[in-house]
Amino acid sequence: MTTGDHHYGDRVTQFGDHNTGIVKNYGTPDLGTALRTVVAALTALRGQVPAEDGEAIDRSLGIIGEAGAATADVRRALTALAGLAVAAGPAGRPALESTRTALELLHTR
Repeated sequence: MTTGDHHYGDRVTQFGDHNTGIVKNYGTPDLGTALRTVVAALTALRGQVPAEDGEAIDRSLGIIGEAGAATADVRRALTALAGLAVAAGPAGRPALESTRTALELLHTR
């Protein structure tokens, strides 16, 4: 945003090939935060998918929300949710990104 002689926000100039854009690191979330983000994204997606996919979302979210669930079970649930998010197309993009983040954090535990 520019007002008068003042510019607020990012100002970017790019030259050449292979630009990555603006990379901002806000820190790595913890697994609990990432899983809550998955639940929120998939809950939002639930109403936009066929009933069978909605049931699969419910099953996987049940596993993720289970206290003391085995890491392998959580990983399988996240993988299933990522697949459902991909199948949902553009509407599933936030769900896909959140499941990817959670899977990465789960693999680093």
